[in-house]
Amino acid sequence: MRNALAVKKIYDLDQLLDEFRRRARPEPGRLVALHGLEGMDGYNPSESIPNGRFPYVFVRAEPRDVEYDSWSVPFRMVSADCWEVEEHLPMYRLEDPCASVIHGTLVVGGVRIVSRVGNRPTWETVFLRGESPADLEEFARSPAYMKDVRLVELEDGGVGVFTRPWGGPTSSRHMGYTELYSLDDLTTPVMANAPLLTTQPVDGQWWGANAVYNLGDGNLGVLAHFATWKAGSRHYYPITFVFDRLRRKIVQGPEIVADRSCFPEYAAREPDLQDVIFPGWLDREHNLLYAGLSDTAIGVMPLEDPFRSFRREGRANVE
Repeated sequence: MRNALAVKKIYDLDQLLDEFRRRARPEPGRLVALHGLEGMDGYNPSESIPNGRFPYVFVRAEPRDVEYDSWSVPFRMVSADCWEVEEHLPMYRLEDPCASVIHGTLVVGGVRIVSRVGNRPTWETVFLRGESPADLEEFARSPAYMKDVRLVELEDGGVGVFTRPWGGPTSSRHMGYTELYSLDDLTTPVMANAPLLTTQPVDGQWWGANAVYNLGDGNLGVLAHFATWKAGSRHYYPITFVFDRLRRKIVQGPEIVADRSCFPEYAAREPDLQDVIFPGWLDREHNLLYAGLSDTAIGVMPLEDPFRSFRREGRANVE
């Protein structure tokens, strides 16, 4: 793997979870009601897309008992916890949608299954762009087996790109970062060759970016997930950290901001998915975290903007 010798495996989920449980408990969350989604579960929402008073958001939707039949379905946010299917907009054959606005252009991404032998799929992340959700066209795709690619517009006009190469079903999955001049430079080789962050999870644990926020002064706020297999089940937690892109260092965090008990109980798609939170985005204006729950539902919970009080001289991890 590229620059593997420079990688330090220092982030341990058990330690982060212990630190989270020592802090004051967050206020409890609630479920988002999804109207118009008949016969399917909706989960793992994208970042919200500006649309006046009622933003759009894409939601992963699929029947409970059918594999590899996911769609990214557009919803209109009537309120924080009440969303309605936007029937006049297209849905896309993609899993785990993401969204961002880069140089005034809407960019929507998601995971596409490109082939399957039995229950062994091959996937890639696909990106579409356009003026609105109604006129998106595909323009880029990741290397095979890469998920959790996220984009952010930088203050100098460039584009920041977080990547997550896949190291195999039993290995750690590390996060990478690179920068482009424009969306036209987002190519498969560029994503494949993004340098890895020099600090990563310990063996047997993995992470990936879910949403990225430009904090100015060369700093990016990252909402991500941190995960592991334990006792035959998957365990996913939402984390936040601040990445100094100029020094290529994490300068605050990572820290876990919620666990599954912060949200109401809800049936999981499979027993091993009960302890899964897949974060979607932070509403930093209203101090809310949105996330997919157990691959069947969406939750929203109060969370003070974790990046509001960031200062360079604050807590830091030394690399």
